[in-house]
Amino acid sequence: MKADTLLNIYQSYSLAKISALNKQNLIALYAQNEQLSKLNKELAKSNSVTQQILKNQIKEIERQEKCRYYKNLAFNLSHAMGLLENEESTNFRIFACGLFLPIIQEMAKEATQGLEEIADKEYANDIVQKCISLSEQDKALQADYQSTSWVQMLPLQERINNLSTVDIPNKEKELQLAIEEKDKKRKDDKLNAKSYKGCFITMCIVTVFILFMLIMTVVTKDFEATKGGIIVFAISIGLLVMLYRGKKKNTDAQAHNGNEALQDKIVSLENELLDLKKEELEMNSKYNNILQEITLEYPKWEKRLSEIASYLPQNKR
Repeated sequence: MKADTLLNIYQSYSLAKISALNKQNLIALYAQNEQLSKLNKELAKSNSVTQQILKNQIKEIERQEKCRYYKNLAFNLSHAMGLLENEESTNFRIFACGLFLPIIQEMAKEATQGLEEIADKEYANDIVQKCISLSEQDKALQADYQSTSWVQMLPLQERINNLSTVDIPNKEKELQLAIEEKDKKRKDDKLNAKSYKGCFITMCIVTVFILFMLIMTVVTKDFEATKGGIIVFAISIGLLVMLYRGKKKNTDAQAHNGNEALQDKIVSLENELLDLKKEELEMNSKYNNILQEITLEYPKWEKRLSEIASYLPQNKR
């Protein structure tokens, strides 16, 4: 067993998944039973008269397989408990009990419910009582245990796992989205600049038209119209220039503020990502140091954990 599989064991056998795991294993067990498979095929082809007979036969075989499964489970759990009870290293035993006792106890409870014969039920329930007894026994040693490196191992690995699979990837995604948003805004600003060029061209055309009208009034010597044309020309140019400059200034200010806000966000996310990666390095370094300390104290700890875990039901793939 590799050290980095400890958390996988802890999560794979979480109390919420134990019942589902046993059901999954029972389904796999049913699928391996040739007689059960044959009866199911006959059931699919049978008429209504023989269906109920076949269903009863299938139900009986499944009941027998279920009892056999939970008998084997209780037998294996008893072996796992024996390894824990006879463990010489106190610190390792407390660590292993913290990892496995809740799992063994919950599985033994389910085995008690799944079994039918009284002797089998008592056998499984005895495992539950041993779990409770061993847990109570270790409570008196918790004060000393809390000062050891063993107690830090699972929390450290859980934090490392969260950093590498959740926190860092999420922060990288958030940073990438911010960078893409900034690029999109830069493109939008360029499009706005082009639209202002179009507005400027329109202003020039209007100006030329008004100027042409003004020249025509001069040529026709209509001085009153010329005077009015000059006033209209001056007012039009002034309004157009004011409108253009005001709108451009406001839009430029908004674009500048938006770009600054996005850049600040990107810098902040980059710093947060660097902090998370730095924390990951520190956690990994601390975790490796703890593994070295534990291995020096109890060199065969991984082998012992693997041996205990081998008695727990595995996922059927």
